[in-house]
Amino acid sequence: MRALFFLFCILGFAFASEITTPYKQIEASANVLSTTLINGKLFVATDGGTVEIYNPKEDKFEEIIKIDDIKTYVSEHERPKILSVDELDGRTLILSEGDYATKVLYLRENGEMKSIKLSNQAIKKALFLDDEHIVLASISNEIYFLNIKSGEIYENFKISIAMLSDMELSEDRNTLAIGCESGKVYLYNIKTKKMDQVLDIHTDNIYDIAYKNNVLITGSTDRIAGIFSAGSLKKINTGFLVYGVGLSDDGKIAAYMSDEMSDVNLVDSVSLEKIAMLKTGQSTINSIVFIGDNEVVTSAYEKKILFWRVR
Repeated sequence: MRALFFLFCILGFAFASEITTPYKQIEASANVLSTTLINGKLFVATDGGTVEIYNPKEDKFEEIIKIDDIKTYVSEHERPKILSVDELDGRTLILSEGDYATKVLYLRENGEMKSIKLSNQAIKKALFLDDEHIVLASISNEIYFLNIKSGEIYENFKISIAMLSDMELSEDRNTLAIGCESGKVYLYNIKTKKMDQVLDIHTDNIYDIAYKNNVLITGSTDRIAGIFSAGSLKKINTGFLVYGVGLSDDGKIAAYMSDEMSDVNLVDSVSLEKIAMLKTGQSTINSIVFIGDNEVVTSAYEKKILFWRVR
């Protein structure tokens, strides 16, 4: 039965539509590390020390936030990498490289930037919980909760001994989805302070996760794209490392990088029926973002960002 299932999947993929040309292409000022859609706008994090905010409806970059140069052991002036970006109620949260391999957390409000001191220099991602609190995740898989006003950590816990791969928040900012080097994903309930579920999805390191409308997709070095929806876990054997994944807002359409050519497959998250394949021609995909049910944005470690219509 399993062999038949995979055969049907392969046949479905073969007859699905291939989209070879994006309808639009834009360029960031430096190589893109990630793209995130927040309130209808793309927040583009680069290795040139910038967060570039693009409005798809207006077809323009509205703002470019530039972080100061940093000092390294080989140079007095280096552009920092932007490690993560979030935005809530007009305030922007930026995790950036700092001097001499440190990390700096910036909070930008009303055009003014202030830094928040980090005691742990292994922080990998920072997200708003609400107006007063931030959640931080370290590469050693420790989760910290920080009070913005005081700058103090008021709670923390360690997930496991495996390294952290990625962390995402549910839309209501009540559930953390935490992917690990072990191949497991932990769903942590912030209100109850309990682990709601542990999903044993992969046999190796997870590269990327997306979590929308209680649907989860993961990509891993074990060449599997895992989709968890309505209590059911489904796995797609891609035959290649799955570096990037994405979900539509309603969780009904899942996307994942599927091969060494950086093609992106879009499937129904329940039936796994193939919807389309995007022939991106990009280098290794690092972000797949839906800006609507019919529009997808792909980015890689390069300046160009591609926009696709899929139906």
